[in-house]
Amino acid sequence: MPDMGTASGYLELNVENEASKVLDKRLVYLVRMAVSYRVPCAFAIDVNSWEYKKFNVSSEELDCMKGRISPDKVKSFSKREAAAVKYAVAMSNTPVVFEGRLLDSVRKLFSREEIVAMSVLAAKVNYWARLIEAWRIKPAGYSDDGALEIEKYNTYIEK
Repeated sequence: MPDMGTASGYLELNVENEASKVLDKRLVYLVRMAVSYRVPCAFAIDVNSWEYKKFNVSSEELDCMKGRISPDKVKSFSKREAAAVKYAVAMSNTPVVFEGRLLDSVRKLFSREEIVAMSVLAAKVNYWARLIEAWRIKPAGYSDDGALEIEKYNTYIEK
């Protein structure tokens, strides 16, 4: 039987590295944040959002990640960023449903290689967020920034 921990570590390391070769670092960060909030997973939000200021994520963009504002309404997002956030959120919904307009937009704004990178990155964050939720792992404490509202996304309830 293969070592599942090694396989998961390989997935984590390689997806992130390869996606960063194809997509700009801010776009990678936005996709990670969007998925983390959409799942939602407090641990993933903590790990994937704590450096949001370094990536110039504004308070309006942060509200978008939390689902309070549509990506189309965020003036600071480029067309590519808005489409990437919508795409990452669509990949995180259950069931997964993609509107034709979204797919058309993504295909116009991104190359095939970029779409694959974005898709695999969003899937990787979904993979980890859902495992972490199933294992009931609490946030790691990367951030105590109240703007992230990590505690509001904690699904862990002790009885």
